[in-house]
Amino acid sequence: MGMIQSPTYIHFRSQWQLLGPDSPGQSFDRRCFQDLMNALNEPPEPIDFDDFSYRSDRCEMVKIRGTRPKGGGAEFTKLIYLNDQLTLVEEWADITADEFKDKFVKVLANWFKFFPNTAIIAQNCCLRALVQPMNVTDSRQFLGDKILKIGEPIQNTFETMPFKVGFTVTVLRPIQNYQLVIDTTINSWRDNRSVWVQVNGSSPIAPPINATNPETAKVPFEHCKNFLETEAIRFLNEFDKGA
Repeated sequence: MGMIQSPTYIHFRSQWQLLGPDSPGQSFDRRCFQDLMNALNEPPEPIDFDDFSYRSDRCEMVKIRGTRPKGGGAEFTKLIYLNDQLTLVEEWADITADEFKDKFVKVLANWFKFFPNTAIIAQNCCLRALVQPMNVTDSRQFLGDKILKIGEPIQNTFETMPFKVGFTVTVLRPIQNYQLVIDTTINSWRDNRSVWVQVNGSSPIAPPINATNPETAKVPFEHCKNFLETEAIRFLNEFDKGA
């Protein structure tokens, strides 16, 4: 039978640690954030935020698209500023990883227009995807029996098959002049058919990202995407052979 198909992405997140929000002359008032939201809603490719909340230490912009069937949760785009961190989240978004990259570069380019005295000194990015083994119908058996080789101890210890079976690995990747830490979690998904893969990358940014180089933020995200789509999927395929 064939190999595991391309991953179906269900979640993207990029978070940036900011330096300089308290710089002299830097305003973080409601008007600046409203101007930022208006700019992000402009073409080309408007984000279409339609909900806005603000208080002195937090601002949130949200676009809610509905609810996934069968308890999949809400579909939304959310931009949050909190504790000197800026976070963009896509939950159950019907977009590609490349489209998400373009979206967060637009966010950062506009961010520096309205908050020019800030810089990004660290980045964390997260991708979550579902994949389906071709030769094993229960993802718990695929992970527990074929990969972890703990099928018999599970059956002898627990009264029933656990709801979730999985594992986590961490790798280091040298990128430009810093280290990217990639934490990867692989679990059985709640439908017991799919495998849930999360790749989370964190790194310092040197030199810091500012108004002149917002596209630098693509680099760690691309490495995490490539790790998920090549190394993680290749690893799973090594065990998805035969019944």
